[in-house]
Amino acid sequence: MRNVSRSLPRRWGRGTQMALLTCMTLWASGLCASFAGSDAARLTNAPLKFVPWYADYHLHMRSASLYGAFEAMCEDFHYDEVCGMLGPKKAIGTTDVLAMLAPVKARKAVVLSSAYFFGSPYVSSMHYDVSKMTRLENEYVANQVAEAPQRLVGFFSVDPLQPSAVDEVNFWIHDGRLKGLKLHLANSRVRLTNPQHVQQLVKVIHAAASAHLPIVIHLRASDIFGAREAGIFIRDVLPSAGDSVVQIAHCGGWGGTDQAQAVVLQVFADHIKADDPSTRHVLFDLSAVVTPETTPEQAARLVAQMRQIGLHRFLLGSDFNASTPAYTDSITRAKLPLTNAEWRLIAGNIEPWVR
Repeated sequence: MRNVSRSLPRRWGRGTQMALLTCMTLWASGLCASFAGSDAARLTNAPLKFVPWYADYHLHMRSASLYGAFEAMCEDFHYDEVCGMLGPKKAIGTTDVLAMLAPVKARKAVVLSSAYFFGSPYVSSMHYDVSKMTRLENEYVANQVAEAPQRLVGFFSVDPLQPSAVDEVNFWIHDGRLKGLKLHLANSRVRLTNPQHVQQLVKVIHAAASAHLPIVIHLRASDIFGAREAGIFIRDVLPSAGDSVVQIAHCGGWGGTDQAQAVVLQVFADHIKADDPSTRHVLFDLSAVVTPETTPEQAARLVAQMRQIGLHRFLLGSDFNASTPAYTDSITRAKLPLTNAEWRLIAGNIEPWVR
């Protein structure tokens, strides 16, 4: 069977819908993780020494209910090749996550809910009760992380464009079992060039920031996403986060080290260098960033930007189960021209919500 994980970045280049569908379907089936293992086994001469991770700051759990949404997306996009990859409709829970942490000796993991998926316009054909399904999925994550409270920290999620989004944020603020918010602008089809979308996004982020919750955001939302969109986010959205930490997933991309990802990260780098107050609490995670397609030139560019921004702002994450911590560790050490001291710093970065 061909290596699906190797073809993923090329498929992303075909457009936002194909990118989203492929990523979510492989994530649903677990195929990315299984194929990734074969690649990781070949990366035995990594130049950087192994360092235990303090935490995986970007991984997922899901209930079995999400598979209906995956199938609806498949039908809507008519993308039979990927839709056929849906495997057993198995929930991902505490036992699965803890097993993935062992190879990198991670003490902690930040579990991100995918409840936002039920509000996605890509699954509107399912006519979900979005408020109900979002709550149930967030509850699933809360119940799972409660089984290992010393190891796992849960983040709830919402589709920010849904009318119920702010109410869901406020519910979890008062509930207290989940410690942060996850937003996925691609899945929610947020357009930062749409003032109404920006206004609604600001409301949701402000609600979370009112309780000083950390926020993880998958920022890139379309093929046409670059300096303009990143600038709008920094200027018009980030101030609503106040002093809450905002973690930009995938270093500003949607996986990989393509030109758009590099452009977005550089916009942040320039604002950080200029000490823009709105970027003082911005972090970046390395989940799904380094791939088999990452060239030495792209890796060198990424490391140069990381050094410009400050390595204390970068966190390790696997995007499990689209990949695994072990694979992420192997390929990142093999490809990024960091020093061993720099790698130790990144692997050991500790944020307040995982202490």
